[in-house]
Amino acid sequence: MKSISMLAVVLFCSTLAFAQTNKGGISGTVTDQNGAAIPNATVTLTNLGTNKALTVTTSSSGTFSFSPLDPVTYQIVVEATGFKKAILEKLKVDTALISTANFSLETGAVAETVTVSSEANLIPSGSGTTA
Repeated sequence: MKSISMLAVVLFCSTLAFAQTNKGGISGTVTDQNGAAIPNATVTLTNLGTNKALTVTTSSSGTFSFSPLDPVTYQIVVEATGFKKAILEKLKVDTALISTANFSLETGAVAETVTVSSEANLIPSGSGTTA
């Protein structure tokens, strides 16, 4: 009986070890200025280190997802008919985490571009306040 319990513990722990990964992901929603979902928008994700691009279209509820992704920095471009193109220049994907990138597109021609920058607030080491 004791050996069966020990075997069950070993099998359980080995399953957990195989489930761990260094991959992350990105998910988000594309809406218009009024908050309505934009279905069938084209979302292009580019690895800034390799220039490898992946493209998906948003669901009927305006959502998109990229997974699994290497923990590096990416650029996201969102395009939809009747709206200005939106670009998120840099988004860092961390190990085993899903980053969120939500877009609110402005009405206009696709040739027009809205660039969004995302930079972390700096926290001085001497205090807990943001810079």
